[in-house]
Amino acid sequence: MVKSIIAICSMVVAGLVAGCGSNSPNAGKTAAHAAASTNTSASCGTLSHQWASAGGGTAGLTALGRDFETLARDTGRIANAFKAGSPPPAAILTKTTDDASQLGAQAQTDLANLPPSCVPGELAPYRNAMAEASQASQDMTASVNAVSAGNDQGAISDLSAFDEATGKASSDMTTATSAIDAYNKA
Repeated sequence: MVKSIIAICSMVVAGLVAGCGSNSPNAGKTAAHAAASTNTSASCGTLSHQWASAGGGTAGLTALGRDFETLARDTGRIANAFKAGSPPPAAILTKTTDDASQLGAQAQTDLANLPPSCVPGELAPYRNAMAEASQASQDMTASVNAVSAGNDQGAISDLSAFDEATGKASSDMTTATSAIDAYNKA
């Protein structure tokens, strides 16, 4: 699941930049195709490129994927401690909480830095994916808190919620990527 989020985040940015470049059939689409865009004089390709490079889109999505990957490793460390017959050390739980907070902060940063609205069907799933990533962060923090309190059932429930939010984020990023691909082929 985490690997798919990383790959999908990369595809979103690559699709926006490559498909909207100057040689793309959509490069000349202007504000008439991007009515919701705040910059009505720039083409979708220009807006997408600006968002991906100067606007931090590429860096933000790369960081988000890295944060999901880090949490996957943290979850593995917690599971390994339980498999060994003991609760995870406090240092692992603290690191996991810190990493979950980082994921939530990055999701909020990415949510505040939305891609241009000129690609039909892309913005809403992107926004939803960031909201789900933020929810995943909260679910992981709740799971760690439950582990710390000795509430194994609560920890499992919150970990399941984390997994569900992660799956929804992945699905939404796939939808956003599909919208970009469809726009690039139009």
